[in-house]
Amino acid sequence: MGKTDRLLQDAHRLGPAAPDEEYVYGSCAPGWHAAADHETCIREWIEDMRAAGMERVCCLIAAADEEAEQANVGVYREEFGADRTLHASIPTGRLATPERLGSEILPFLEAGKANDEPVVVHGLSGLGRTGQVLAAWLAYDRGYRPERAVRIVQEYGRDPVETVRDGPASEADLFEVLETVRERA
Repeated sequence: MGKTDRLLQDAHRLGPAAPDEEYVYGSCAPGWHAAADHETCIREWIEDMRAAGMERVCCLIAAADEEAEQANVGVYREEFGADRTLHASIPTGRLATPERLGSEILPFLEAGKANDEPVVVHGLSGLGRTGQVLAAWLAYDRGYRPERAVRIVQEYGRDPVETVRDGPASEADLFEVLETVRERA
């Protein structure tokens, strides 16, 4: 797998949604694991995303974390372009709604695929919210059933079920969201 192996070992947790995925990737936020200053972290994150071929950014950071993240979104817009940057706030420990996925996030990912522009999706750690969105992408784009989408995303180091453990939703709620997205595709 060459390139994919390198991506999975990356300090930013950059990796594809599935083994053969070419357009949708997940990552942690700039500086999530670093002791360096924020400016250095975001600069290196962007350089590494560019080096890996990423041309779009979907940031899932929520309102509670938004003030700190807002500077990142501005830099993303400068570096990737406003039309290639999406800030789709999902609160920590919450599920993305089918409406938010269907009206904003999945169309943004789909546009990346249609325009041959790989997209990196990130929350803070790159596990829970990011895992949800990557699983939703697999359900939507490939028609995967929720259980399969979650399993594949987990095999690649994300954990959409993390949100269920940390928030008020259940695993059944997560699977319902994924099934709704799959049916709308």
